[in-house]
Amino acid sequence: MPTEHKSTATRIIDKHCPSSHNPRRFRLSLPIDRPTPHERLLWLGLKAHPLTPSETPRSLRTAQSETQAKAKTSLSVSQVDEGAFLNLTSAIQGIHLKVWVTVAKSGTLRQESIALTDERALVHAAGRLFSKGAAEEAAKQIRQAQSGFSRKKTEWERRVRQSEDDSARRRAMRELQQKKGYHNPITSRISPAENQFRRLVEALDIHVTLVRKREIAARQESLKSASPVSQGPDTIALPVGFLEVFRGTEAGRQEAIVKQFFEVEAELTVEVASTTPKGKTVAFSPPLPMNRLYYLVDAAQVIRLRRVKIADDVYYHNFLTQQNETMPLQSVIESVQAGGVWLLQPKSDSIETDRP
Repeated sequence: MPTEHKSTATRIIDKHCPSSHNPRRFRLSLPIDRPTPHERLLWLGLKAHPLTPSETPRSLRTAQSETQAKAKTSLSVSQVDEGAFLNLTSAIQGIHLKVWVTVAKSGTLRQESIALTDERALVHAAGRLFSKGAAEEAAKQIRQAQSGFSRKKTEWERRVRQSEDDSARRRAMRELQQKKGYHNPITSRISPAENQFRRLVEALDIHVTLVRKREIAARQESLKSASPVSQGPDTIALPVGFLEVFRGTEAGRQEAIVKQFFEVEAELTVEVASTTPKGKTVAFSPPLPMNRLYYLVDAAQVIRLRRVKIADDVYYHNFLTQQNETMPLQSVIESVQAGGVWLLQPKSDSIETDRP
């Protein structure tokens, strides 16, 4: 039987020679994988020392670098300042969408341009809006500029492709290379600008979301710290003389009259959440106590709520018409979202009239 002996440097294989009974020995120098110092410690059952950066596996270093890159990217996306708008404006200003086409008669190249003036102006205006605190308006203008930039880039690419195909069809290879020499540097500048647009839009979306959450949290905190709304079963009546004064007041001064006779106990807020494609839940804060007085700022009406359970319509008593009426729930939601519904409490020094 052939025998095999293994060493750290070479491998010696003995085989019988097919032409004689004497064995012939072949010495083959084959590379053998040597264990690393870290593997030797593991084989000996000893506690291995922590991996140094030079000994860290490449896959682990790659995963760590990707994680750090993602963390840096998320941090940069969540932060936006005026410098981002200035950088994007400069990037657009450095892009000149030019197309070189061949003049049929002379065979020379003519330059045609696609202007990006409107997009640059929109980004500049968005930066000014953001500096004034109008982040939502700034985000709208940035999206508009991004859409215009993408549309003009597509048009430029179409015309470049058409011009270069014309040279290739006529086998004018020198002219084709000349056109590509003009067009390729422009292409290299477009991609960074698109990335800046994308990062700025993402950062603005995150910024607007955080601002809204802070506003909602501040509003809820103010409601918690405010005095609780009374929801007793007793009907609250109008103060004496209010209705006569209110009816005779010219438009635009009704709010002052209301505050003269009432304390604004709360300004209503509302949260609307979709539960199904056709359904939604509506939560008012405070939760519309019955038999209380409300002032609708837009409609300049003082009403009393007649029902607590609200489906599609709100049932109330209109003091100006002295009639029980209904109002679509959506109209009330829109009024509340505009900050135009007050919960009223007659001032302590006012005398109530008879209840209707």
